[in-house]
Amino acid sequence: MVNIGFIVEGNTEKIVIDSPQFKNFLRGIDISVVNPVIDANGNGNLLPKNIEPFINRLKAASAEKIIVITDADQDSISQVKVRILPPDAPYKIDLIVVAVKAFEAWFLACEELMKEVLCLPNYTMEFPECTSKLPFEYIKEITTNNNGRGPGTKTAFARR
Repeated sequence: MVNIGFIVEGNTEKIVIDSPQFKNFLRGIDISVVNPVIDANGNGNLLPKNIEPFINRLKAASAEKIIVITDADQDSISQVKVRILPPDAPYKIDLIVVAVKAFEAWFLACEELMKEVLCLPNYTMEFPECTSKLPFEYIKEITTNNNGRGPGTKTAFARR
């Protein structure tokens, strides 16, 4: 079993990583999530001066590998990665996962989830990262149009 420490951009990502379903999935591939999953409270906090203490905290909690999950927002993926892990960084990150636009695009990519939420058995979305709006704004629009009410907050939607 490999112990993985996660540093995430926000509460939505933390909810998903902390979920029993995700932890069970990881256990099935011989990975254990180190507690706590660290919520950086925004991509502005995923800077070297903040990340090093996060990494040290996870290493002290037995993390063997470190994964950072963040959004690209308006930057390129390479810009985001260099901002988080500059060439002269005194720390090591094993994997930086950058969601194109925003993490919530992953919800749109999960056809089973969206079929349930929208009550649309034929829901499909080939390129969820290509919405004209930010993914959660798009989720608000389609849930309101299909259900007559929105999805609630990002946090509430992630818990669902």
